[in-house]
Amino acid sequence: MKKCLFLFALLWAGTVHAQPALNRIEYFVDTDPGFGAATLIPGASGTAVADLSVEVPLTGISAGFHRLFIRARNANNQWGGAAQWPFYKDAISGAANLSRIEYFVDADPGFGSATNVPFTAGIAADDVPFTLPLDNTSIGFHNLFVRAQNTEGRWSVVARRPFYKDEVNQQDIVRLEYFIDTDPGYGAATSVAINRGPAIINLDYTVDLNGVANGAHRLYVRAQNAQGRWSVISARDFTVQNNVIVVSGPNDWCRNTAFNIGFVATGTYNPGNIFTVQLSNATGGFLSGVTSLTTISSTTSGAASVTIPNSVATGSGYRLRVVSSNPNLTNMPEISLSVSGVCVCTTLATVKSGDWGDQTVWTCNRIPNSSDAVRLRHLVTVPSGLTGNVRSLGYEYNGALRFGVGGRLRAGF
Repeated sequence: MKKCLFLFALLWAGTVHAQPALNRIEYFVDTDPGFGAATLIPGASGTAVADLSVEVPLTGISAGFHRLFIRARNANNQWGGAAQWPFYKDAISGAANLSRIEYFVDADPGFGSATNVPFTAGIAADDVPFTLPLDNTSIGFHNLFVRAQNTEGRWSVVARRPFYKDEVNQQDIVRLEYFIDTDPGYGAATSVAINRGPAIINLDYTVDLNGVANGAHRLYVRAQNAQGRWSVISARDFTVQNNVIVVSGPNDWCRNTAFNIGFVATGTYNPGNIFTVQLSNATGGFLSGVTSLTTISSTTSGAASVTIPNSVATGSGYRLRVVSSNPNLTNMPEISLSVSGVCVCTTLATVKSGDWGDQTVWTCNRIPNSSDAVRLRHLVTVPSGLTGNVRSLGYEYNGALRFGVGGRLRAGF
């Protein structure tokens, strides 16, 4: 049923000092059926009515121009003059598919002549992305207008969005700074050492958490260029807690073959605590389909040899984590793991401190050779008289290398 919503106010005008209360309000369209015979509007009370809303059914009323009349009666059976509102009823057959979306900036070129926006036809268009070229638009404030047309040829109301075009030239980044939770002001946050240049990609830096309480927080980072302009602020949520588990292991391995995984557990773990090495389901989730690879009863950091069973399907979407039982924690972040049918060691890193020649020190459960890119995450000793070979050597976390008398390491051979 088609309806129109009208808002109106009625004030009884009379010559007596004490005005009687209204006891009836009614309306009719076009033709007066007589006093008291029009459609009743509930809500008549007091000597005046303000902002009373009424839905007027338009079923049976033809398309075109009409007039709505409203009048009121008081307790003395006196009728006021009828207020009237002209309106137009349009003939809309139903929801028709949209056939065109177009936009223009500032000046309207006319319906159908603005820039077309590609989209999937339907009765609605939600979240339609499009690129707005601004090469020929001057610096300053402007308005973007968007409208749509349906298959009946009808146009929607025009949506308007103001925007500002700024002049941005590629400039070197001269400052990078961060703050936690509360902004101290531009230029007053903690500075990060950078090499000046037009872009900063994959920069590693340490965030000082001294004085930051346990719990959820937000890290904000922004940059400034040589013109003094500041970037948009990037934000990342994080949690501070006393106990942290950091895991190291390979990024790909095969089934039914042992490999080593190490973990660094900081904080206090209570007697009876059990660390469990878990493999996610094939999509990286831990809510269901989790495989427990091994358990370790300990309150300190450690390493373990684990084997992926044949029942686990091959795939590249797995994740590996270590959880503790007392307190109940998990490592953050989890590490990605691809499970394949053939063992290819592409990540040879330490899982614990120890001797270079001890295969349990290494993720792939073997001693590095001259073709391996090795990552040191722990203290490793090259014993006296041993010569180690690697293609390259890198350091992470607390990685360090110590040599015994006559111990050597050959790299790049």
